[in-house]
Amino acid sequence: MLLEMGQNPDLEIIGVDISAENEVPHELMVLLKGYYACDLSDPDQVRELAQKVIEEHPDLEMAVCNAGIKAFGKVLKLDQDLIRRTLNVNVFAPIVFSKAFFSTFKRFTLVIMGSNSSFAPHSGTAVYGATKVAVNAFAEGLAHELEENQQIISLCPSLIATDEYNLNNPGNNMRYRQPIDLVNALYRIIDGREKRTIVPVITRRLRIKYFLFGMAKNLRHFRRKG
Repeated sequence: MLLEMGQNPDLEIIGVDISAENEVPHELMVLLKGYYACDLSDPDQVRELAQKVIEEHPDLEMAVCNAGIKAFGKVLKLDQDLIRRTLNVNVFAPIVFSKAFFSTFKRFTLVIMGSNSSFAPHSGTAVYGATKVAVNAFAEGLAHELEENQQIISLCPSLIATDEYNLNNPGNNMRYRQPIDLVNALYRIIDGREKRTIVPVITRRLRIKYFLFGMAKNLRHFRRKG
């Protein structure tokens, strides 16, 4: 996603890596205006990074909190430290960034990466899905507190066809969204065409599921009123 958007001459991109141990491809580094590595599971490092970004990029207009830990597995078998790090990276870090950036920049957009797991929980996604429910609730609540030229959005994609996921699931024939779908959603936000706080980026199958769920919910409400 960074590589795709970094090639846009109208954008100046800075990147933050979730870990200093990751090797950043050269073709990406040459496109970035700035690059930072930070252990996003450490609240103190997150606060220090937010302040450093503010000082070094005083004209920042938008941030995308795309980093996340996928703590998949049954809750009783998940390592407790993994659960703590997942909560810190997926929930606490975006809250820290939002406090710092919205306190400083009066015209600003923050995009948090949600997930369709917040709408359709199932076995193995309880912890991960809980973090995405949390960021959706945070985004919706904070949206009522922001000033006129400030915006927070939770972008909720279904499964994304990344190289990592394809390697771990060979032969899987499920229908995925492509990384370019996220990029296009971000361009709608940048252009000011996206006004919603919660933005699903989902497959047709999931759209039908959510539509039917919403229709059933409305019917139950109608029957109670009747």
